[in-house]
Order: sequence, then C-alpha cells, then structure tokens
Amino acid sequence: MKMVKVISCLFTILQIVVFINVNAQNRNFYLDTWREKTYQKPTQGIQVSLEKGKSGNLVTVFVTDSLAPVLPVQSGLNTTFRSGTDMYKKRLANYRESGMGSYRFPAGSGSNIYFWDGKIPDKFLIHLTPIDGTVSGSLNIEEFVAFCDSLDAEATFVVNYFYARYGFTPEGTRESRVKQAAEYAAGFVNYVNRVLRAGVRNWEIGNECYGKWEEGYDVNGSIVTGKEYGEDFRVFAEKMKAVDPSIKVGAVMYPKDDNWNDQVMKEVKNHADFLVVHNYFTLENEATIQNILAGTSQIDDIKKQMEGCILRNTVFPADHYPVAFTEYNCRGPHTTTFVNALFTAEVLGRIVENKYGLATRWVGEWPWKTGTHGLFAVDDPDQVNYSFRQAYPVYHYFDKASGDFLLKSASENEQIKVFATAFGDGKKGLMVINSSGVEQSFNLNFSDNQNLGECWYYEIYANSTDETDKKFYVNGMTSVTKGGGPASLEGINPYQSDFNSETVFKVKKYSVTFFVFDTSLNTGSSIRLKKPGLSLFPNPVKTLMQINNCDDCSWADIFSINGEKVYSSAFNKVLDVSCLNSGNYLLRAYGRIFSGSAIFVKQ
Repeated sequence: MKMVKVISCLFTILQIVVFINVNAQNRNFYLDTWREKTYQKPTQGIQVSLEKGKSGNLVTVFVTDSLAPVLPVQSGLNTTFRSGTDMYKKRLANYRESGMGSYRFPAGSGSNIYFWDGKIPDKFLIHLTPIDGTVSGSLNIEEFVAFCDSLDAEATFVVNYFYARYGFTPEGTRESRVKQAAEYAAGFVNYVNRVLRAGVRNWEIGNECYGKWEEGYDVNGSIVTGKEYGEDFRVFAEKMKAVDPSIKVGAVMYPKDDNWNDQVMKEVKNHADFLVVHNYFTLENEATIQNILAGTSQIDDIKKQMEGCILRNTVFPADHYPVAFTEYNCRGPHTTTFVNALFTAEVLGRIVENKYGLATRWVGEWPWKTGTHGLFAVDDPDQVNYSFRQAYPVYHYFDKASGDFLLKSASENEQIKVFATAFGDGKKGLMVINSSGVEQSFNLNFSDNQNLGECWYYEIYANSTDETDKKFYVNGMTSVTKGGGPASLEGINPYQSDFNSETVFKVKKYSVTFFVFDTSLNTGSSIRLKKPGLSLFPNPVKTLMQINNCDDCSWADIFSINGEKVYSSAFNKVLDVSCLNSGNYLLRAYGRIFSGSAIFVKQ
C-alpha cells in the first residue's frame, strides 16, 4: 500500500511537471512575492497583568498544520487617478504605514473610458465622456509607477476593453475595432514597461465587463457576451504580450453568473494568466450588520466557483489560474462604522486561507457621503481630511503582527473568529475578531504544548456600531474629532504580558485584536533556523512546507529514509507534500551558489 501511495505521489508530481512544461502559466506566480517575516520585540510596551483561570473557551493553534502562505500582495488597495497628484507627492506616508503590498490603477469603471496617453478619438459609436490620463492635477501613470516603487509594492493596471466595442474605425467592422483597441492597450504596456521601464506584470483586460453599468456594455442595442469578451481577450493578450512577453493578463469573471464565466473560460484558456473577481457581498438595501458579517463566507464560495469553472471548461487542474480579488468592500452606511473593520479583518483571513493570489480593496481616497468606500476621509465633517477610517489599522497590524504562514486554528467560543500565523523567527500571531456587543474571553493552547512565554497585543475597537458612530480606538488612543482614530499608529506601544496555559485573554466588544506570542525560551520550542543552512517550516508538516535560506536554489529532491527519491521538481519556496506518506524524509535543494539539505517529518 505504501508503494502504491508513493507511485501515486510521483504520478501527481509528473502530471504537474508536464503541465508546467506545456504551459508555464500553471503556477500561482504571486507566490514569488512571499517573504519571510519576523516580529521585532518592542523596546517599549504597556505592561499588563492578565488574569489566570479557566474561561470555559479554548482557542487552539495547530503549529505544525500550515494552511497557506501569507503574501504581501493579498493586502492591497485601489488607487485611482481621481486621488490627484498629491496622493504621491504629499500623502505617501499614509500608504507606507498601511503595510499594503499591492495597488491598482487607474480606476474601476473609469478604466473602460480611460485614454492613457490623452489621445482621445474624435468619434465614438456611443455618447460618452472619456477620461484623459494626462490631465493636469490627476494622478498620472508616471506618478503611480513612482508611488508603487517607493512602497516596494506590486502594481496592477486595467486597460480599456470597451474601446473595442464603442471605438470608431473607417472599416466599421468588429475585427477592426478590436484590433484598434488591442493595439492601444499594447501601447499602454509599451509605455509603462519599455519607456518607463516599470516592469509591471499584472494587466487586467477591462473592468467588470459583464456589467450594464459599464460604458460600452450596450452599444446601440448590442450587448456584450462572455463569448465575445473571451474572443476579444485573446486578441488583446497577443498584442500586449508581443510588446512584453513577461506580463500576466487577467480575464474578468463574474461570481453572479456562471454562464458568463463558462463562455469566457472556453475562449481564453491559454491566453489568460489569472482570473479577476470583484464582490461587494450584499445589495445596498440588504447591507445590515448581520448580512455584512455573514457575507464573508462568499470568499470561500467564489474560489470554489472559479475552480469548478476551470474544471468544466478546460483540461487544466482546478488551481491552474491564480485568482485576483481586485475589488471588494461592503455596502451601506456601515462602510464608515466599526462593522467595516470587523468585515475587513475576516476578509483578509479568508483571502489568505483560500489562497487567492492578490487582493485590492476598493478604494483609497473618496469624498464623503453615507456609504463611502474611501479608506481615507475626504470632506468628512467628522474627521480630518485624509485621516484613516476604521479598517486602516486592520491592514497595518495584519502586516506588522501577522506572520508569513497561516496556521490551522480553532475556537470553542462561537462569538469570536480567529486566524493564526507563524513568523520566521518562531513567534506566532493570532488575529481575534469579536463582532459581538460584549467582551469575550478564552484560554490559549499551542498544539506543541509550548504554552508559556511572552506576548504583545494591539486592540482596535469601537464603543458601538451605530450608523452615526465613526469613532474608533487603538490601545486607548483616538482622535480629538467626532469621528476617526489616532493620527498615526507608529508611536502606539503594544500591551505586553507573560502568559501560560492558565492565562485568560479578554477581547473587547466590537474589536479586532492582534496578538504576537514568543515561546522561544522553552525547551523544544519550534523556531525556524536561520543561515547558514536550509530551514524548513513547519516541521513536522502535514500539507504545505516552506523552504528558507535558499534564494539561489533552482531544483529540489525529496528522499525517503531508505534513500529512495520520491520527489523531484523545479524549486519553489512553498512545497505541497500532502501526497507523501507519514514518516521521515530528507529534502535536498540545489542552486548555482548554494545547496543544502534538511530532514523533515511528514505527519
């Protein structure tokens, strides 16, 4: 039976290698952005003494059961041309402090009427008001590229797809319109990656092309279909990649319409590198607190939906295309109450858990109105201009106090949701979401029984979730205005305490709390080794294992304890070893400069 399983594992690996050789797109290329994270022990902390006892609720962190890598590009934001040139020139610090790793440009629906070089045609087939990408005062392409470079962040551009439908040509044929628009998009790629030498790899072909709200969806009674979009997509992809073969192009999918998705998938196939999804979870008139918070499960559903579409319409495996969640938010008046912070925290956890490739929230700077999606306040009577709203600290501490790998975790308390992570230096992170109106408590257990050490934590919370309450707090700090929170997060010290298995952790009502735990003083603590030498985490492992300290490596082999090679593949920092039998194995990784080996235990 053991030999059968090994053969099955080898066959699976062979299939993967074949797919990679046939089509280099068969990988989540966003894994390239993964980086090891450590948590630097704060020089100052607010000392607290936590209670001891039995809370009746237990949170368990399974330290050897890794679920998915945490990628910096999974925490991102839409930054539109409307934010203006000052977004880059004067407000860069706002974005740097957020810790976000990806940004999208030039807009949402505006992308489908955006003319990047300002050369707007004299005539269209429908009436529209085009956007000049070079107009003075707007955030322009050069500034957006410099903005992303300054933050060491991944950029995504959206090209104007619907120009292929409403554009005018002397020939008057669909073919000539598509060619014209595709060549215009290729010029966009040329300017960004050849002239500016920006090296941007993420390019979405159109925004929400299935939507009747998009200009070009209906051209004089001709409604776009998924089949038409998919056919046109191939032309765009070929023209754009002729300019720069290294770019990745994303196809627009629609979580609310499998007919659209199936039509698109049947056409794009090898021409697409990733799939693009958007979701706002509820209708405006159904955006109650209960519906908003319950809607986050749609993140799981959408990922499964995309995988099902791939399996139905291609010969590829379900995870063939990375899925990019390039617009999301909730709707209604609770976009500016603490409900949005609770919602955002769970969205981030589920995006990582479901292995989305990239995610960018809608939107950064946006004028005040009830239900605004702006992460930063603009013309808000209750907040200082460009101060941040409730969800902002969630991104900041998700970057600062969450590790680089998501771990399995479980809570016996149904009132709180938890997401655990591991850092490269062995510390563990825990994000605890309490959406209830009362304080909640729990005891903590690490599955390796390392339940003694030191912890630091940051509390983000509000007094209420009333529709008019925009006020929030971080470790007791807040604003002097009616709404908003602290002006900056960098100077806020964490709470600090010793802990053990008897410690009772309490989380405030309406709160998101980020804990970091250090058990390194305990004998047998699981700490990832640093250079020199190969480092594997987690070890023991059940499914996913990351390989550190081998940046030069290009190949990896795994051997059984008897010396039999059971795995051989191109090197990847994250390996799925779930197909191996339980037991001890030796991993060897090879590169031009460095090679190394390490023993690991497969559970």
